[in-house]
Amino acid sequence: MSGRISAEDRATYRGLVEVLLPAAAGMPSGVEVGVADAGLNRVLSVRADLAAELLEALSQARGKEAGTAVKLLQEENGVAWHALRLVAFGAYYLAPPVQRRLGYTGQPASPYDPDKTPSFVETGLIDAVVARGRLWRSPESK
Repeated sequence: MSGRISAEDRATYRGLVEVLLPAAAGMPSGVEVGVADAGLNRVLSVRADLAAELLEALSQARGKEAGTAVKLLQEENGVAWHALRLVAFGAYYLAPPVQRRLGYTGQPASPYDPDKTPSFVETGLIDAVVARGRLWRSPESK
């Protein structure tokens, strides 16, 4: 999927990543851990559905100062803004240096018995959620 991301798009994305994911509080920046390189490729390989909206964000941002572009996307294009954040933050937290700094070693395997009623159902922990019903927020909403 990354074949559709041109060198110009990638350079624009790198600038946006510098604004969204600066180095702070002992954590590396997004650019340092490859969010605009291998990270972008990895996320788009599993979430190709985000490519069109990401390309829309990059098109709107192209030629603008990155901070200004981020602000415009936030204010004017919720769908593209959502895709940009999802791709950038997803790539960041998939980066091994970030995972090591956070102490994240992956999800442990848990045995599962399909015939056993889960404890959260037995104890009533989920009752309020079931009673409330489904909730969904559109990325177009501000």
